[in-house]
Amino acid sequence: MDRGENWRVLGGAEAQTLKSGRHRLSRAEVLASQRGRIIRAALDELGELGAAGITVGGIVDRAKVSKKTFYENFDGIEECLSESVATVNLIVGTDMAEAAAAADRSVPFAKVRAMVRELALLAAWEPVIGTAILGAGFGLRTPSAGVWNFYNTARQRILVSYYEDERERTPDLPATTELSATAAMGLIEHWVARAITSGTHESLPAQVDEVTAAVITTLSGGQL
Repeated sequence: MDRGENWRVLGGAEAQTLKSGRHRLSRAEVLASQRGRIIRAALDELGELGAAGITVGGIVDRAKVSKKTFYENFDGIEECLSESVATVNLIVGTDMAEAAAAADRSVPFAKVRAMVRELALLAAWEPVIGTAILGAGFGLRTPSAGVWNFYNTARQRILVSYYEDERERTPDLPATTELSATAAMGLIEHWVARAITSGTHESLPAQVDEVTAAVITTLSGGQL
């Protein structure tokens, strides 16, 4: 997986601002590049200021686009935040699913570990991705929170499905409960959020095994 290529689609850390003057890009390609920079800027603003502090002016200044360009792409801040959160969560969800699919199933709980590891790698590489994943923790409210809740619920169900895969192979494993699954997902989110807010996100990959063990214990209701 090429995380750099994925993030370039969003005008992220490795994207280049289009130079002024004539170029060979079509208008659709120009707007796509501008749209990506706006998404990135909105997430940067969200992480630094929380949803209450975001303004169109702040987004366009950071994205280096005009307000006219902003409104060509989005109706307003709420739509921009909703799409920003949805876009990044879709990419992250795809990356985590691919990582889990490639995991060695002969290793117990390999899919759970692969999911945790992929999230750690992504957040360590580009912390603004964590901002999108943890949107509610940065002050998102409706309708953006609805987008975040949708993806958060999906991640929780996937986590449970990976645990259930292990129970099919080892029937004496204890069943998980909705409360335990919610607590396990919350543990992962708290881990990533704490690292991002404290600026220690680069340490996340080194903690994957410890966090995976805690997640499995939580899913089992403390029985593993």
